[in-house]
Amino acid sequence: MPRILIVHATSDDGHDRVAAAVADGFRRRGCAVEIVAHDELAPTWWRDARHALDRLARAHAPSLWQAFDRRADRASVARSDAPRDQAARERAAAVIARVRPDAIITTSAIATARFGAVRPPGVPHVAVVTDLVPGRRWLQPGVDRYAVPSQAAATALYRLGAERARVVVTGLPIRAAFADASRARARAAIDAWLALDGRPLVVIAAGAAPTDRAQRVLDAVARATGPAHLVACHPGWQPLAAPGIAVHVVGVTARFPELVAAADVVVTRPGASTIAECCALGRPMIVVDAVPGAPADHAWWLEAAGAAIRVAGPVTAATALSALLTTPGLRRRIAADAARLGRPRASDAVVGLTLAELGGAPRSLASAA
Repeated sequence: MPRILIVHATSDDGHDRVAAAVADGFRRRGCAVEIVAHDELAPTWWRDARHALDRLARAHAPSLWQAFDRRADRASVARSDAPRDQAARERAAAVIARVRPDAIITTSAIATARFGAVRPPGVPHVAVVTDLVPGRRWLQPGVDRYAVPSQAAATALYRLGAERARVVVTGLPIRAAFADASRARARAAIDAWLALDGRPLVVIAAGAAPTDRAQRVLDAVARATGPAHLVACHPGWQPLAAPGIAVHVVGVTARFPELVAAADVVVTRPGASTIAECCALGRPMIVVDAVPGAPADHAWWLEAAGAAIRVAGPVTAATALSALLTTPGLRRRIAADAARLGRPRASDAVVGLTLAELGGAPRSLASAA
């Protein structure tokens, strides 16, 4: 039974969702899986300070954050001689020694750098690229294959110098609940739950801890033109709705895959995992709150592909939703473009790619030595 080590980051919940989807795929193939959050290996004070600084910079100094992010992208984390980076590589090596994996999967650029730098000979390392427009930080030593979300992402890596033979378009792995969802069944179930009475269903994906800005977006879209049921997937906020709009605040719910499958429109921040889930189900999106960095890149990419309307804030979100609610043809066109980007079986593709690297037989650290 192959042993698979999957490493993600907790700084962005998209990374751990991708890791969980890949882990499920390996388990279905009879593999033993261990999932590790690489940033949780660092001292607690450092991890908490870094996450807090990222949140503050994104919210209050986005231009400064973007400048720092672009500068970091030009640097090679794996080659840094700083004591902090050396300690991180030592922690990665300790995890590998404990797990003794036959293959390593990483779903964040920093994890790719850390674990690629200490990957033992004979242990395949597949980097699952979670940026729709990947930067230079993904190009690290010790990576056998890059599993990328789209042909556009592959082209971006080629331009940065990646070897074409190492880049494979798999799609971005999503959870089985999304990959296996049926729109007809989901719509019937949500209709029975919320009594949709023929009105369009709009799902607001604001996250478990929505920002003040996300709450302002919900306030604005609740006053959009056109009848609809508005389902807010975040806790404790009841906006004042326009006539004809029914608001349901459901919080963080296990029925989220079902809600997305049933939705006529999804309003969301441009996180890669949510985008991949919506595309797999062919759902039109309004993307808002695209902070500088990867989210902004994702929003531009989606808009260019015709799979979403990119908006700058609450007022434009409400305007875009009004247009979609009153123009079914526009909704259908965006849904079709989103579906063309969807790869619901991406998890299986990553698993197959990794097992092919193993050559059909597991290679442990002992046998590789």
